[in-house]
Amino acid sequence: MSYLEDVEEVGLDKYNKDMTITLKTSEEMKEYSKEQTSAELYYDIDKNILCSDKSCYKVSSQFEEQINSYSER
Repeated sequence: MSYLEDVEEVGLDKYNKDMTITLKTSEEMKEYSKEQTSAELYYDIDKNILCSDKSCYKVSSQFEEQINSYSER
């Protein structure tokens, strides 16, 4: 996930939720992480901003390219 290395934190402004990315804890990891089994991130396609409920980040163009490759499938 090297495309997440150069993220820059930005304010929690009003961003579009063009895409929802759901992260889930694998079955193998549930014994170590009982509290959080899933999380949702929101991606603003036009501004290249990735947000959780608590913070937002300007992500790299590599991340954008990776997301676009999934969208084309």
